[in-house]
Amino acid sequence: MKKGGVGVGVGVGTVNNVKADYTAHNRKLLSKNSKKSKKVGACSCHTIRKGVPRVCDMPEICSLKNVVYECKITENSGEYSGQSESYVGITKGRFIARKRQHETSFLIRESKTATTLSEFVHDLKEAGIEHSFQWKILQQARSYSGTKSECQLCLAEKSRIFFAEQPLMNQRSELFAKCKHRKIFKFKPPDQPLSRAPSSSESE
Repeated sequence: MKKGGVGVGVGVGTVNNVKADYTAHNRKLLSKNSKKSKKVGACSCHTIRKGVPRVCDMPEICSLKNVVYECKITENSGEYSGQSESYVGITKGRFIARKRQHETSFLIRESKTATTLSEFVHDLKEAGIEHSFQWKILQQARSYSGTKSECQLCLAEKSRIFFAEQPLMNQRSELFAKCKHRKIFKFKPPDQPLSRAPSSSESE
């Protein structure tokens, strides 16, 4: 039935055809994304900068996301030569990006207190102690996605810290820290307050 204007009739067959087109299109996109994620060695670090090839030292894990990682530091000189200390952390984004953030904090004196890891590294550098790093992925877990379930990534990190076989340089307070991944799902008020509705006298 047409009501006030030109009506366009849409049959059941037409709706089914549109639905089939959308389903096929979505399936095609999901298939492409799946192939990309399963591609072995999908590392974007193998680039050439200023004519010099840049080779990634960990192409198998650098692009992984939602991971719990460990950085193990071994002292190669000084009184405690041969001893190691480990730090456990997490990242929702690509592992290589988080690793580079850590490495930048190791170089900048003002970033010494950024993490307990950077503080430890700066202490070694100030004491003139040679040291080496070993990075590895402990596990992958889903980060908070806006549902009622807990953030599996944060829980995995806390579990790794709490049940570590050897003492870690992580602070115990990290076990009680709130999930940082929930912030992006919280309601954000507008930058400007809503304008006050005019009264009847003002609107006349």
